[in-house]
Amino acid sequence: MEQLFARYPLVVILILANYLVVLLSIFHLIFRSNHTLTQRLNWMLLLWILPVFGPAAYWYFWNKKTGD
Repeated sequence: MEQLFARYPLVVILILANYLVVLLSIFHLIFRSNHTLTQRLNWMLLLWILPVFGPAAYWYFWNKKTGD
């Protein structure tokens, strides 16, 4: 990991930041949202399969749904 970080520090930071956003989104989805079980499972699948667009879509549609 040290060698990878030494060679590509920006890439490693972006990957770690992406997984942090995914974990934050999943935490919010499980504990803070009022989606049905099927909707939650679909969002979880989307969050893990689409690395950047999944979390962006989740937060966009959540803000649109709540009217913020």
